[in-house]
Amino acid sequence: MLFDRSVSRRLEATEDGIFIGFAGGCLKSLERANELGLTTVVERSSVHIKTQKDILDEEFGKYNQGECPISEQHICREVREYEIADYIVTPSKFAQDSFLNRGFSRYKVKKVPLGTQIPKFSDGKKAQSKRVNFDEDKIYFIYSGQVSLRKGIQYLLPAWDSLDLTEAELIITSAIQDSARPLVQEYQNRKDIHFLGWVDDLYQWFERADVFVFPSMEDGFALVVIEAMASGLPVIVSENTGAKDCIRESVDGITVPAGKIESLAVAIQYMYDNPDERCQMGRNARKQIQSKYTAEDYGSRISSVYRNMI
Repeated sequence: MLFDRSVSRRLEATEDGIFIGFAGGCLKSLERANELGLTTVVERSSVHIKTQKDILDEEFGKYNQGECPISEQHICREVREYEIADYIVTPSKFAQDSFLNRGFSRYKVKKVPLGTQIPKFSDGKKAQSKRVNFDEDKIYFIYSGQVSLRKGIQYLLPAWDSLDLTEAELIITSAIQDSARPLVQEYQNRKDIHFLGWVDDLYQWFERADVFVFPSMEDGFALVVIEAMASGLPVIVSENTGAKDCIRESVDGITVPAGKIESLAVAIQYMYDNPDERCQMGRNARKQIQSKYTAEDYGSRISSVYRNMI
């Protein structure tokens, strides 16, 4: 942690000063900031690291991938950061609750939901791509995030496979992680599933899609969810996705239990069968983000929280 050590040597005492560090990479700086009498804050974008480890170990074990790659050394370091910081900032109720359930006080653990930019699209002209032969009569579901056990790909693919969606296709972006590769392999030659790998123009793909689906097993927030909503997409997310806080049930999207193939399949089928409701949810979702979850909204929220800490 060379950067952490470098920062710790450069810290100075200031009146009403505040130090903000990212969990897992700021222990030395936190220790020095405490010595200098600064208010200290750790930002944790996911759930408590021990909760994260428990969830992922269960998934890795279930799919014969051993333990998840979070070392005990890293856990000890991060837990120590939690302990010595004055405050911990999390992005969602799901993340905040993971700390409260381990004995932390609500006073110490704050919840500040994130925000995003509102994309501007072309005048009704949807982007085309050589990678997917789009058919105007079909419905396109899109998933974006690591193709991994953590993000729930092991439930999305079987849920999709269990349905007979003759006029729908599934687009999956981002790289396939090693832990998920054996599960993904049998689906890679399907004509109705497109594995695109990393894409630079995600908003263009959102513009072309009809529904965003994200069945994560553990996500403190998942910014991509509100990016999809800002793009006018109705969303299907798991209860273990922190951004569910931004979703009004059956108004902007649908929340399903984490790790339940049948529930996920039901939600996908509903979006497929109900075009009017699906389109209205997409319009509602964009308005919801515009009204509460823009980047400017986040800036105002986090600034207010920090000011109140000093």
